[in-house]
Amino acid sequence: MQINNNFNRFSAPQFGMALKLNKGAEEYLQKQSMNTLEKLAQAGKDMADFKFWNLEVNEKGLRVKSKRYANAYINPQIDRDRDPNLYKSFTDVTFNTVYDGINGPTGQKYPLYLDLASNEKAAKVYNEFPKLDYVDRNIELTNLLEARDAQKAAEEAAKKDAAQAKNNFISDLFEKFGNKSAKI
Repeated sequence: MQINNNFNRFSAPQFGMALKLNKGAEEYLQKQSMNTLEKLAQAGKDMADFKFWNLEVNEKGLRVKSKRYANAYINPQIDRDRDPNLYKSFTDVTFNTVYDGINGPTGQKYPLYLDLASNEKAAKVYNEFPKLDYVDRNIELTNLLEARDAQKAAEEAAKKDAAQAKNNFISDLFEKFGNKSAKI
């Protein structure tokens, strides 16, 4: 049996701290209150097992960055045009951000759509997000993006497991009931 090393750093989940202090972070942190520093410390603990998104600190402030792709977002605000409180069919919220990644319109407004799967969750985020301060908005966006991508990864894994179980079952059928003299 041959095993190939097909590891790709962009498609494989990465483990580790999700709060990243980048170059210049000390300059930004020195200007912050002790309350803000404690929030960031708690966020670092809470995000310790995040696989898909980081909350980064640099000299400019905070940004939410994908671990798998070149996407990063700064200054998240909720889009007030689509109110899930008005229509029970709305299960999504839109965040107006500024794109700060590598492969896109860096420095330009960038809408970020998140389907939260239920109207109640969407309404809660829509109502509470604008009340959050700058640090908490970035923490909340990181949490929402991580939850979305973790859910997608779990669904993909379940599909692969189901396909493998089906293939194993078919193999067992052939082993038990297959015509031994027939060439396949």
